Amino acid sequence: MDTDKITEKQKLCVSCMKCCREVGIYTHPDMYVNTAEELIHFYEARGFSVERSGDMLVLSLRHSCPHLTAAGCDIYEKRPQVCKDYSGPADFGSSCLWANLPGEKKSNR
Repeated sequence: MDTDKITEKQKLCVSCMKCCREVGIYTHPDMYVNTAEELIHFYEARGFSVERSGDMLVLSLRHSCPHLTAAGCDIYEKRPQVCKDYSGPADFGSSCLWANLPGEKKSNR
């Protein structure tokens, strides 16, 4: 990737790559017989980081994309459409560097 010809948003993405190193899964405590606090303890004991987003629980697990290298995405120019459309602030809130760019949608997190 020619870093001289990329947008500010792309530069932030390349400097962070959080969404390429972490998987976020949403779940709702109403789906379980356990309390939200019990669920949080259960998932944290298994290596997940857990945050609340309104009534939802967001489970994050470190799991790097197989195309992520020390230099970045090795298929960036031909990456899947889902990667092109992905919104970091939707999953990672303010911890996504895009969250503070003008015109970006703000997350509930």
